Amino acid sequence: MKKIFITGCAKSGTTLLKDLFRSFDSTWVIEDEITVNSFCKLKQSNVGEFDFVVGKRSWDTIYSCARLRDTDIQSQYYQLEQSEIIVINVIRDGRNVVKSLLKDWGWYNPFEWMECIRQSKEHNGIINLTVRYEDLLTIPDQIQNEIIVLTGMD
Repeated sequence: MKKIFITGCAKSGTTLLKDLFRSFDSTWVIEDEITVNSFCKLKQSNVGEFDFVVGKRSWDTIYSCARLRDTDIQSQYYQLEQSEIIVINVIRDGRNVVKSLLKDWGWYNPFEWMECIRQSKEHNGIINLTVRYEDLLTIPDQIQNEIIVLTGMD
């Protein structure tokens, strides 16, 4: 079983990408958000006969939040580096992220988005693919092909 972990700042398109994975054969998509620790511990017996399992980050995951302690960030980097998990990071134009946050949650915090970008640039060695939200909307077939090449999915 191959594991694919989706991460990215809130309102960046992580749910959209997660939903795209439903179109692949033999793929189980975890409905709820999941921590790096829980995702790393998943076993074949937890998901059944699927070849691929896809999980989306929870709020307290690297590349998705500015409220993490350095020790938590390092621990998550280490867990992902030691595993064979494919990490896909979704990014979006920061202006649109902040607009979405303001519209949906009524607060304005560009620093949250800036911290997500900083983390992804600082330790992008564990990111296997970076997907732009804007590309998910305009060229989804190309993104799907990049995922096929990366993962070997049907």
